[in-house]
This record gives sequence, C-alpha cells and structure tokens, in this order.
Amino acid sequence: MNELEFATKTLKDAYKKCIKGRDFSVKEKVSASFLNDYVTNCDEDTEKYIVSKIKKYYPNDNIVSEEFNSNHKCEGRCWVLDPIDGTVNFSKHLPMWCIQIAFVVDGETKCAAIYCPTLNEMYTADESGAYLNGTRLDAKNQVDITSSIINVCDLEPKSDYIFAKQMKIIENIGKKALKIKAFGSAGYEFCMVASGRINAYIIFYHYIWDSYPGLFICKQAGCCTIHKTSKKANIALACTNEKIKEELLNVLED
Repeated sequence: MNELEFATKTLKDAYKKCIKGRDFSVKEKVSASFLNDYVTNCDEDTEKYIVSKIKKYYPNDNIVSEEFNSNHKCEGRCWVLDPIDGTVNFSKHLPMWCIQIAFVVDGETKCAAIYCPTLNEMYTADESGAYLNGTRLDAKNQVDITSSIINVCDLEPKSDYIFAKQMKIIENIGKKALKIKAFGSAGYEFCMVASGRINAYIIFYHYIWDSYPGLFICKQAGCCTIHKTSKKANIALACTNEKIKEELLNVLED
C-alpha cells in the first residue's frame, strides 16, 4: 500500500468510525489571530484516528494537523491534515465540507486526497494526475470569465488588508463573472474547480492544511495554479484557464 492508497483508505475509515451517524457537540475555538472558529468532537476524534494510523504505518514521518499538531513544521516526510474542512458548515448540517490530507516530501506535495462524504466523492492526485472516484480529471477549459463561476474564501473582516482585497475581487470580478460564490470549505471549493464545476477559486489562508491538498489536486487536474506567501497574506489560486487567472491576478496586483 503506497501513500496515496493509505490516504484514501484512512479518510474513508475515519469518516465511518468518527463521523457517520454520530451526534456531535460544538465548541467555539479562538485562534492565535483571535478569529472565532468552531471545532467539534468529530474534528478531534477524526484527527486522532488519522494521526494514529499515520504513526502506526509511518512512525518516522512528521505531521501537521489543525487540532493537535498545528505548530509542527512541515519538513522531511510530512502529512498535512484537516480532519473536517468546513466545520461551521458541518456543524450547521450544510453539505459543503470534507476531510483532506496531503503527503509532502521536503516541501513538495507528492500526493493528496480529499473526501467529500455528502457527495460520495473521493478526489485524489499523485504524479500521474488527478482523479474523482478513480476517473481521470481534466479541468482545463476555455470558458470566458463572463460565463464563469468564481469562488472566494470566507471573508476576513478582522484583517483590514485581506478584507479589502476580498472586497476588491468581489467588486471587480463580480461585474464580469457569471456568479461569485463562497461555499465555506477550501477543500470542497478546490474540488469544485478540479472537477470543472466552477472555474476559479481564490483563498487567503492562514494554514497549510487549508491549501496544500486542494491546490495539488487542481494542479494535477490541469488547472492554472498560483501559490504566494507574504507577510501580509498567503494566497492560493486555481483556475480552469489562463485568461481567468490573468483577470484575477490583475485585481490582486491592482
């Protein structure tokens, strides 16, 4: 069993054992940046389960995960894990959430898996390409921005810089695109681009578990991808063609 096979099996098993059919309790979580967030007992149990499996099969690998290993460094052989991406959606019984993981070696993502249980969809990627339930994905298309659905990440009103950028994107691109959407789960939204259901996704993110799995799956599905970090913001972008990417980059660089 290679790393990708391990990842897909472990995500499905984690859902069955830690999430499916369970009641859950919601706790408010305050991050280091003082942004309120949710965490549930299912987040914590799912992470514990997946981490235990990694430690069993890959005892020498590093782990970066949202709930219990968020301060660890991603170096050497490393697993980057989000036990429930879109916890607010999950806690409100909205279907847009997922479990996601990426396997990284010396800073380079080698494979990734995102499981969307409410859709019964498993997205995977390795050096051979990206797949949805085993079927090869090719998200490239030449649709014009006027016929495009553009997704943006959750708004960040506590960060004046990021919030201003988000408002600029919505104002400028919203006048051109068919629709602007925000589903509230980075992994889910990246998967929508990789499957060609939407045409672009842009996220200002704080943590690598938000971006690494989905960005790699989009890249391997043939999307145009951008990943930039700075002192003010970390940005990841996936688009189904170069024209849309350039439109979004023009707004970001404005």
